[in-house]
Amino acid sequence: MNLRYSIQFTGGMEVTIKQDVDNTQLQTAISQAVSEAGFPEAQVSVGKKNNFDTILVQTTLAGDEQVSKLSQSIQSSLQKNSFISNADEILEQSVIGPSMGDFVKRSAIKAIIIGLIIMSVYILFAFSGMRTVISPVTLGLITILTMLFDLAVPMGIYGLMMKFNGAVQVDSIFIIALLTIIGYSINDTIIIFDRVRENVKTHEKDIESGRMSLEQIYEDSLRQTMRRSLGTSVINFLIVISMIFYGAGSLQLFAITLAVGIVFGTYSSIFLAAPAAFLFSKYRKIEES
Repeated sequence: MNLRYSIQFTGGMEVTIKQDVDNTQLQTAISQAVSEAGFPEAQVSVGKKNNFDTILVQTTLAGDEQVSKLSQSIQSSLQKNSFISNADEILEQSVIGPSMGDFVKRSAIKAIIIGLIIMSVYILFAFSGMRTVISPVTLGLITILTMLFDLAVPMGIYGLMMKFNGAVQVDSIFIIALLTIIGYSINDTIIIFDRVRENVKTHEKDIESGRMSLEQIYEDSLRQTMRRSLGTSVINFLIVISMIFYGAGSLQLFAITLAVGIVFGTYSSIFLAAPAAFLFSKYRKIEES
């Protein structure tokens, strides 16, 4: 399993060095050093971040004494194995304590749960006028399921990046990217459903008399909103692509995750959410008849 949590969630230390070295040898040397320093449970991974070699040590640091001990063991190993010639070649060193990691983890989970609850409540009230065609609860379930699809693809891509780069981990930036994707996904889906609601309201008598079918309602709604949805997605995608090419580090990872989410979020709204809503509407109409 490739899943690795950032030290923002687990606590630990991150060290970035100037020299370009063999990552396998570096990971072996650091793992041995931190184990001998009294951190046998520490998880060490090495990868590229901003084009520099970055060492990530995930472990519980109870106090300043342990922080100092771990830092000295890493620096000593780097110099002993000639990965650096002096301490000045350590470009960056950051430490996250376990209490801060727990706080970030709880905040991330709360943000996702609260966002889903607010979205569900909004759908129930906003689309209550469509009860004659489809249940708002059904629309809410369709929106959530398509949103999960929109999240699953970028999460899979991110997992592949973690497999090939030890510095890529699940951190707060990744959580922000997922929350942003949720926003895009819900927005695209709700725009289509809202147009369906307006068309149902406008042609309510025609639907009841049989002069207009549900197929026509959904087809017209998709055609009326597709240009807007595609235009918004393309503009956002181009902006995100520029962030991928000109950004670095966490910004680049954020942009890659978001770009994948925008593409599949647009796809799912048009080709998954709307057809699913139509099928449920048609099934309900058949049941009532």
